[in-house]
Amino acid sequence: MTRLSTMQLPDGRSVAQISRPETALIFREIFENRCYLPADFSLGGGDVVLDVGANIGMAALFFLDQRPDVVVYAIEPAPALQDALRRNLDIFGDRARIRTSAISAHEGRGMFTYYPESPAASGLHGNPEADAERTRRYIEARGVPSNFAVRMLAGRYRCERFTCELVTLSGFLDEEEIDQVALLKLDCEGSELDALLGIRSEHWRRIRQVVAEVDCQSDRLEAVTTLLEDHGFVVRVSSTAQLEGTGLRMVYASRPGP
Repeated sequence: MTRLSTMQLPDGRSVAQISRPETALIFREIFENRCYLPADFSLGGGDVVLDVGANIGMAALFFLDQRPDVVVYAIEPAPALQDALRRNLDIFGDRARIRTSAISAHEGRGMFTYYPESPAASGLHGNPEADAERTRRYIEARGVPSNFAVRMLAGRYRCERFTCELVTLSGFLDEEEIDQVALLKLDCEGSELDALLGIRSEHWRRIRQVVAEVDCQSDRLEAVTTLLEDHGFVVRVSSTAQLEGTGLRMVYASRPGP
């Protein structure tokens, strides 16, 4: 069983977490670099955010900080991460709503790969060898010698697998009776395209902004950007210093007009 610990963030608040280095990195990406809410994106009064791949709730905390009336649906299938997620979001009451499912292109059951030593890399498409290689490239891009990087990663991608509920985004919107989504955030370790494919045609107009972290070393990036453009979004692809060496890119999509 994964043990949770408490960590004080640079902004002074304490959070339940599993991996201190991951939590520190995620804080910088989300709170300092605003990777999920760039300057040209916005959240208004009463807006709804879907946080797909909520992890321990760092992104949800950031979104809830933006306005006192934003509502966040935090979607996370890994039980160990759900424990931290609940502890971190409990103070927000009904503004933070947790769903213990995975989002996919279809409904049913799926196999989820969980990494106790690298929880942020967990997902439906988990591949220990490929995920370790991505992290090795990330470490080496920051000047760590290859042989030392390999030793650092020894055992880090030991995995546990379990089955979880799969729901589509359209099924989720129907079930929760959500009429408008101000921001759809997708960071679900290779399942971003699957999530988008689970949106029925009549639901696309309900979504105003999308941010997704996508692997550019496969055909997923082109498929994601094409799908978003086909549904009326203006799309741009960006990288950050934190993503250097990972093969990942941030995709930002918003509907044109005021």
